[in-house]
Amino acid sequence: MVINRLRLLAIIVLSLLAIKLFSQDKRDYITPLGKNLYHKVVTDANGMVLPLSDISPVSSGKDGLTVVFSLRTNLSSFSKPLKLLSFMYDNESNTFVEVFYHNGTLSFRRRVNLLLPILSYDYELFDPLIDIKSGESTTVISLFFTSYFFWIETGGPNITVHDKRHSAVFFGIDIPTYTFMNKFLQRDIKAKLKFGDPNPPVVFTMPSEVDIYEFNYKDLKNELQTNFCDNN
Repeated sequence: MVINRLRLLAIIVLSLLAIKLFSQDKRDYITPLGKNLYHKVVTDANGMVLPLSDISPVSSGKDGLTVVFSLRTNLSSFSKPLKLLSFMYDNESNTFVEVFYHNGTLSFRRRVNLLLPILSYDYELFDPLIDIKSGESTTVISLFFTSYFFWIETGGPNITVHDKRHSAVFFGIDIPTYTFMNKFLQRDIKAKLKFGDPNPPVVFTMPSEVDIYEFNYKDLKNELQTNFCDNN
């Protein structure tokens, strides 16, 4: 019953948000990034595990992190979900948020308990965040996340071409019975990001760079209200 109510609420919130963002998205808007806490040049991040203990200390007053990575594949060659990122604590059995590419957008799988059997629900966005082109293409994905909020920005690798897509998800990496976000911000050695899909439906790579930035939620909210939402 609880899961069904959560699914209904998710559908209502995302439906309203999709209408707003789809009709008013600023394709030339680039969300500002904060201080860089981690940078790595990679050939392929698929399979990479990043303990948050590897990033620089989070500054006082910052309550959000941004992870930036790339996806390169032929998006027209498959229709099944492709896992891009897992938020986990210690090991994969304690994964509580997973991010997937699916049909031109992103979807989220959120765990809602810490017991067995594992209960989760899928949260698929309606906003078209990634163009499906024939042949290989590269998309840069930026996930701004707090304990209760995701802001998503996607676009091509060419920084001189301002062609971005945006969406939001109104839950974060915490669950009602456990506050994982603080463990990420405190760089707990067991708090980890895992990139890629161990059983992918298609050949893909996650090339170029992986970056982690810090931000403050109120600052981001004010920035989006002032420069993304107003007169949009």
